[in-house]
Amino acid sequence: MTIGTTGRKPRLDSAQTRPGKFGATTLQSIADAMTARGIPSPSGRGGWHPATVRRGVLAA
Repeated sequence: MTIGTTGRKPRLDSAQTRPGKFGATTLQSIADAMTARGIPSPSGRGGWHPATVRRGVLAA
């Protein structure tokens, strides 16, 4: 399972957002990990924020 993008909207795979699966247990740690991995944010400008991760998880 992977994280990919479709157009400008990122698609979050459930395996990537499961708490503890990759050591990320908070929205902030998930946002930090996604930014560190170079995964583009929905806006394409800068890094991920906890609120952006939350919206992606709720939309999945």
